Amino acid sequence: MKVIKILFLVFFATNFLHASSLHVRLLEPFLGIKYRQYGTTNEDERYTLFINQDKIYESAGLDDKGFVFSAYKRLFGKSMEISEVFVPNKNNENEIYKNNFSLNLALNLALNHQNRFLNSSFCEFYKRDFSFDIYNIRRWSRVFERMNKENIYLAIFSKTIRNKEVYSHIGIIIKDDNKNIFLYQSTPKYGVHKIWMDFDKKMSIFAKDIDSLPLKVLILELQL
Repeated sequence: MKVIKILFLVFFATNFLHASSLHVRLLEPFLGIKYRQYGTTNEDERYTLFINQDKIYESAGLDDKGFVFSAYKRLFGKSMEISEVFVPNKNNENEIYKNNFSLNLALNLALNHQNRFLNSSFCEFYKRDFSFDIYNIRRWSRVFERMNKENIYLAIFSKTIRNKEVYSHIGIIIKDDNKNIFLYQSTPKYGVHKIWMDFDKKMSIFAKDIDSLPLKVLILELQL
């Protein structure tokens, strides 16, 4: 019995330390939400789809873009309509959604803030070569050093298709009060979950179930 109590206290203390920042506490309720393709929330915080906003679900479901959009609204206390970040095109809405909506979503959200892309050094907006290989530990370390716990960071992942960089996935990175770095994302296999970005472990855990593993990432800082 004593052993169980000790284990519980260790577990509680560990999770308390990792959830000490306001950003973490605001994001924690999203954990465990199932993945739903095109899933997001509308201005009334009801679950719907980016490409069919007349469809309302009673159960929770978010894809990576829907999670970021919903989490952004909670983090910054904003009420936003989907049309502010996504306008469906009936002729090719799937292609628009899949190819670069991750980047377009990030840029639309950034309009409300002072923002900049982070690289191994701070880069000006739209400066070339601001993305970097996700397995480059040195670049990640330099980026992490420049992160401020008061801000949030959008991580936009890309892969190369037919010699073109396509932004296919997005998540949120935060630094908590104890300088722990967490990636929050929604993926088909795990739904909304977080990864403690501890690079002493194999990097494969970082993007463990994103289809067609991304090759590069760019980090967009949103300042409060």
